[in-house]
Amino acid sequence: MKFKHACHVLVDNFSLIYKQLLFRVIIWVIFGVLYYFCIYPAVLKILNSDALSDIIQYVKDIFNAIFSGDISGMPDIVEAIKTSFADFMEILSGSVGSLIETVVLVAVVHLVSKWVTTLCNYGAAQCISDRMSMRADDHFFATTIRCFRKSAIYGLIYVPLSFIYEILVSAVMFALLYVLVVNSILPFMLAVFIFTAVLVFAIAVQMTFASDWIPALTRGTMNQREAIKYTFHRKNKHTMNVLANYVVIVLLIFSINVLAAISTLGVGLLITVPASYVLLLSFQMVTYHDRERITYSIGPDSMVEYKTEHVPTKEEFFRGEEDHPEDHTR
Repeated sequence: MKFKHACHVLVDNFSLIYKQLLFRVIIWVIFGVLYYFCIYPAVLKILNSDALSDIIQYVKDIFNAIFSGDISGMPDIVEAIKTSFADFMEILSGSVGSLIETVVLVAVVHLVSKWVTTLCNYGAAQCISDRMSMRADDHFFATTIRCFRKSAIYGLIYVPLSFIYEILVSAVMFALLYVLVVNSILPFMLAVFIFTAVLVFAIAVQMTFASDWIPALTRGTMNQREAIKYTFHRKNKHTMNVLANYVVIVLLIFSINVLAAISTLGVGLLITVPASYVLLLSFQMVTYHDRERITYSIGPDSMVEYKTEHVPTKEEFFRGEEDHPEDHTR
């Protein structure tokens, strides 16, 4: 039911997809240029090295030999690749300082870009919250500016925590990749299945524990400290049920985006990527409203209502006026 209501909220806020797209395109362009100037000077020497050119050429020779059916020269090509790879590693060892500086610069740019993106997400969440509670038609950019202080503080806390989690997950995934591909006797497709399943689960865990943070700030009007305590406090939150929903949503988002990338040559991603973020925000808001039993709108003529519990008196009970709490959609 939560997923169904989240889809209704997504459709009800469909215009946010285009506004998110515009905001994200601006972010991609600005930070894409920054990434380029951070990375290009450090890797220019490596990209122009003869060793890397030789490795690329030898790899092409391997594929040509396989497709042509003439593999008699394969041992010589493999030995040549080993020699070129040794030369390439020497070049890398001589560029350790510049590579470390590049990694630090890229990490800083990545953190700043994620912080700016949280401003976009927070503004969209506030628009969704106002529409669900008051049927208000907020202007996205005006709302993002109006909520700048709250969203900026939220981003300054959330982004580093998220970055640390991403580093830990990346380390685990690289180790798992090594175990499944390099030192594994499992069939290739089974290894890919296990790797993807673990990745989806890791993403769903992050979303589960961060799910209530933005709704607590936008709809619950909590301060940052209260919102953090609320989102990590899991008592009576049906964590496994929410986690299961997020697993389904992550799989759905992966499937739709891959299908859009393949079937439309990438053009469909202009819609599916921002729509994925709006769907996640919609699900977060629906989950929060359902748990707190707050009446909310899922469309122009549809409301999810929660009646407050009334304990009948003895006289009301014997008159048949007992009132039971009930939630329903109309």
